[in-house]
Amino acid sequence: MLERVFSTDLPDISEGTEVLLKGWIHQIRDLGKIKFWLLRDSEGLAQIVLVSPKKHPAWDRIKEIKQEYIVQVIGIVRHNDKAPDGVEIEFKSCEIIVKAVTPLPFSVVEQKTKANFDTRLKYRYLDLRSPKTRAIFKVRGACVQGAREWFLKNKFVEMHSPKIISAGAEGGATLFPLYYFGKEAFLAQSPQFYKQVGIQAFERVFEIAPFFRAEKSRTRRHLSESWGIDVEVAFAESKDIMEIQEGLIISMYSYVKENCQKELELHEIADLKVPKAPFPKISFEEAVEIAKSKGFEVSLEEDLSAEAERAVRENYDTHFFITEFPLTAVTFYYGPHETKPAFTHKLDLLAPGANGLELTSGGKRIIDPATLIRRAEETGIAPKSLGWYLEMFEVGGIPPHAGFGMGLDRVVMTMLNLPTVQEAVMFPRTVDILKP
Repeated sequence: MLERVFSTDLPDISEGTEVLLKGWIHQIRDLGKIKFWLLRDSEGLAQIVLVSPKKHPAWDRIKEIKQEYIVQVIGIVRHNDKAPDGVEIEFKSCEIIVKAVTPLPFSVVEQKTKANFDTRLKYRYLDLRSPKTRAIFKVRGACVQGAREWFLKNKFVEMHSPKIISAGAEGGATLFPLYYFGKEAFLAQSPQFYKQVGIQAFERVFEIAPFFRAEKSRTRRHLSESWGIDVEVAFAESKDIMEIQEGLIISMYSYVKENCQKELELHEIADLKVPKAPFPKISFEEAVEIAKSKGFEVSLEEDLSAEAERAVRENYDTHFFITEFPLTAVTFYYGPHETKPAFTHKLDLLAPGANGLELTSGGKRIIDPATLIRRAEETGIAPKSLGWYLEMFEVGGIPPHAGFGMGLDRVVMTMLNLPTVQEAVMFPRTVDILKP
């Protein structure tokens, strides 16, 4: 009995070998005396050649087969430079495993796909069969693998924080409330507090997990449910976590470049540019000057607007850092800079260009409980609401530390130059999207 082979196995199989393939009929071309099927499996496409199909004993079955039917095909390997990957299958027999409706809501063949993103999302189960859509999530998985390998090589410990919490790390405005056995609870907007617990045991921790923000924003960069790569490191300064971010981004890009060439080509990326360390660094004050030089009104006491940030990004063709954000524009666990008290150790990593985005936020944290209380009050957070988190610092024994959170969805979006971050998520959730 023949064992199934995949499309990517075929180039290494000898001429004349009989093989069994299973998959979806991706495309049919009928030239009369010769018929071509493109058979799609999870690895790619295989070309099936049917010579004089009407004379074949299985003609009644052959003529029934339509696009997206799932079939089993037995055939003979023929090496042909004009075929995909230099190989095609000479048809011998087939079986229909599962049928599909005709016509389909839209074609999964790229050249024929006219559906907009809303329609593609409605029929996501069909859209994911498209090689170009599927490629996004092969790349996304490779990003995660590249990140995880880098972490483990550099002696980080993976942790898993709760996603049902009693209080938010950044205040209540963007929290999703839950009914939790008669108590008020929320979906976690960040693992920040728990990372700071983790470093007391392991010193270097990371987490790859979802987080939730109830932001009613309808932009290309916002999601209600996002995935983050979060990091916290004991005895670290801002320069240390910038080096970690550089290593992480380079590892992710390198892993994708090495393992996803076909997927990159489907997104018209012939040669993925892997960033080189060290990344450029500018202070927030310098970023403000760049934005002002391009006609934007910018304050040194507020974060950059989306438009001003874009103006700064357009100055760069590689990933870069903005450092020393103003104290008035950051959350409570960032304290004043030692030599510039109106500023902090908070820093962001940005992908360059008009389609770039802020990818990370992080910096050195406060460990003095009195300073934490003062900063909480300054940012409108009642210290009492911090509960066990504040108590942890009052008990003491917490090392100096720094960390950051990286948006995985945004990394994928900017790597593949996708129009929106929603495209980088298999089942996105936004203020308008709750299904499928």
